[in-house]
Amino acid sequence: TNYDSLLEDIYGSSEAYVVRSVDDCNDLPKDKTIIYKIHGDMININDLVLTKSDYTQYFTEKINNNLLWKIIESRLITDKVLFIGYSLEDENIFSIIEHIQQNSKYQKGTKYFLLAPNMRNHKIRKLEKLGVKYYNAYAEEFLDELPL
Repeated sequence: TNYDSLLEDIYGSSEAYVVRSVDDCNDLPKDKTIIYKIHGDMININDLVLTKSDYTQYFTEKINNNLLWKIIESRLITDKVLFIGYSLEDENIFSIIEHIQQNSKYQKGTKYFLLAPNMRNHKIRKLEKLGVKYYNAYAEEFLDELPL
């Protein structure tokens, strides 16, 4: 849900592929890190999801957004996912993870990782129950150490 281009700038276009809409999901590259911009970014400011009204519209009015969420759900089932600086307060993501963890007999080991600073203990415990491994750090610290 980061609106800036920090992640893709760090990776560079040769190492990362950005998904901003369902159209970007055709032929996802297998050799790149996929960065999902599920609430838009500064490339297309008309599609930013910022307000409660934007959020409601995002899920009720646009079929392509619903398709994108199906793709996100599929990736959450099959891949390990690192959430960077994302609080997981978005009920849609949280509900999908909860549903997957409760209904999948194929979940072995930690699949979800959250990197965010200073999260409250009650939130950390809630995430741990869902199998989300929390790291108390700023993205800049982590990304500086990331071997690319």
